[in-house]
Amino acid sequence: MINEKTNLTKSESNSQESNEEPKSLNNNINMNQDKQPNNKEKNSVDVNAENKVINSIFQFFSMFGIIGFFWCFNQYLNYWEQWKKYAPENYEYPSLKDFVYIAYTFVFILFLKYVIEKISGPFLKSLLHSKYKETEEVQAIYMKQMKTSFFKLIWYSTIVAIGYHVIKDLEWFPKEIFGNGDLVSYYQKGTPYIIFYDRTALFKLYYLASLGFTVSDFFFLLFIHEKRSDFHLMILHHIFTINLVSFSYLTNNSNFGIIVFFLHDITDIWVYLTRIVINTFLPDIVKYLHCAAFLGVFIYFRIYVLFKLILIMYFDLKEWCIFLYVLWPMLCVLFLMHIYWTYSIIKRFFYKKIEDVGKVNKLSSIKKK
Repeated sequence: MINEKTNLTKSESNSQESNEEPKSLNNNINMNQDKQPNNKEKNSVDVNAENKVINSIFQFFSMFGIIGFFWCFNQYLNYWEQWKKYAPENYEYPSLKDFVYIAYTFVFILFLKYVIEKISGPFLKSLLHSKYKETEEVQAIYMKQMKTSFFKLIWYSTIVAIGYHVIKDLEWFPKEIFGNGDLVSYYQKGTPYIIFYDRTALFKLYYLASLGFTVSDFFFLLFIHEKRSDFHLMILHHIFTINLVSFSYLTNNSNFGIIVFFLHDITDIWVYLTRIVINTFLPDIVKYLHCAAFLGVFIYFRIYVLFKLILIMYFDLKEWCIFLYVLWPMLCVLFLMHIYWTYSIIKRFFYKKIEDVGKVNKLSSIKKK
């Protein structure tokens, strides 16, 4: 009996030792794994650091944009007193009352958006890649993105066609964006010539409809749309754009305001077409070719043409009104944002999957079951 007990205790101790060995082995493995750098954590730290920098920049320039808006508004109240003696007889001055068109445009856009998204839903669903149809939640998110992109594609295609018809023959609409004019020669004529020019009814309609769409898109960004990774930059971009085009209109500097509108609108056609294409069942080679074309269009209009416009205004506009000392720096900030977006597009295009070029970064509304 004593021998049996002894053997039992030995076997138990042996079994305990054998059980402890894998535990200690697992502990060592876990410790070694803990010591190894975690790439996901490192990437998340880098992203957080980048977001903090972007947020700081956003806060600084947002304050500049908001202060600039109220300063420009205060200066506008007495702006036309100095120019009235040069005005042609019965000249129709731009007025704050004209901005009522923004409200009309906003209501029209809400209606148009609802109708287009309702009609286009089945068609876009048939184009959606099967991997985005795995669950109803995922499909709902990508369908929402596709329908929004399709609506904006229709809007920008239409407004660019109308805008080009309105401004293509004006003497200051530059050849770089398919016009027949020369902005440098126009600016060299000086004031008051460049202040008082004929604005047709269609010119006014295109300008204020585009501004109304920008205001409505600003509203959707703040309260409706899913927050994207570039949310703060988009808000800043809209603040500066609304300032630029509003006060350029009120001070009859809408010649450069409408150029800024046009080169943004023509690029946005490609932006939203790309966001549709990358979510479809089309082969990757087609998606890559389309994204390459989109990158070329973006660089040409929003980097090359916009930078040339900035230089022309600085060197060839001889007499600056008080507004341009605020609006021109805002135009420069827009240009810097476009450089950042170009860098972001290139980075996604070359270092990530093709789907990442225009996707929503966080599918936050998906609930884990």
